[in-house]
Amino acid sequence: MENFFRKLGLEIIIPLILMLSLFVFFISYNQARKKILIIHSYSTDYSWVKEINTGIERVFKYSSLTKLEYFYMDTKRFYQEHFKEKAGLAARQSINQFEPDAVIVCDDDAQSRVTTYYKDNSNIPFVFAAVNANIKEYGFDKMNNVTGILDRLPLEAIRNAILIMADSLKIHNSIRIGHIASDSSANKLDDDDLHQYKDWGQIVVKPSQLVDTFSEWKRAILDADGELDFIILSNYRKILHSKEDPTLVPPKEVMKWTIENAKVPILGINSFVVEDGGPFAISVSGVEQGEIAAKMALKIIQEKIPPKQIPIENPKQFLVAMRPKLMEKFSMVLPPAYAAFARLSQLYLE
Repeated sequence: MENFFRKLGLEIIIPLILMLSLFVFFISYNQARKKILIIHSYSTDYSWVKEINTGIERVFKYSSLTKLEYFYMDTKRFYQEHFKEKAGLAARQSINQFEPDAVIVCDDDAQSRVTTYYKDNSNIPFVFAAVNANIKEYGFDKMNNVTGILDRLPLEAIRNAILIMADSLKIHNSIRIGHIASDSSANKLDDDDLHQYKDWGQIVVKPSQLVDTFSEWKRAILDADGELDFIILSNYRKILHSKEDPTLVPPKEVMKWTIENAKVPILGINSFVVEDGGPFAISVSGVEQGEIAAKMALKIIQEKIPPKQIPIENPKQFLVAMRPKLMEKFSMVLPPAYAAFARLSQLYLE
């Protein structure tokens, strides 16, 4: 009988010891995992955000000792200033609650409403991605806990594509381009880049049309006929139905009308221009933005490198997106290498 109880005791104790060991292991494992909070200015219905997340997740895919948490401010759809302030407050509260080891902050709205609030808190390292503005506007040049990657238009690639297409259209002297977009802070920064670029050559950048309403957009597109040789489209996600109806026109509706009515070839500087139904685009790679930011965050949390010692980077990659049938409609002809590049990026759309 004594042996029976001894045996029974071992049968109970050994599993308990194993369970306790597993419990201790999981507690230790979770404590060892580094927490990274990713704050996006926009939301996941925006393809740009999906691209950045793809890049981030590629880097952390094989890193089991990191835990990712996401926060979306959604300021593209809810663009009013009072909402942006509330979204910024909620994002900062998520930092306090999650207590991350590093924060990746994407696009400009989140920088001014999140990152800049931590300029005196060097205990929390920040990595920015997709920043259009000069870093001095946010005080990043004086912050020791910040590094990141900028968002800069691939203007040389855009220029080269325009020159090739202009040649096929028999436009050889003054090639007129004009930027049409919704009136937003991000589009104004893109507009500055377009006008400040010094190497356009025979390309002339005409005055831009940054509009508020759909009727203003339609007028700008129609007025381009005879005034421009190429329309440059950046972003049109803040086009209002009218002054009286301040709801946003769906982006694909804007693009559908544009394609049906434009008489001038259209070149997008965001890949979603093609995803929404446009003919051709050359854009910054959101995937690269996410990958570089994630690699910087890993250097900070794993290699213990202070953010200030990690140089801020400019983008090195760009994407090509196209719809060949629509390009034919606008007589936009490019070498086969462009189509091959678009196929590689899965942005060659029939």
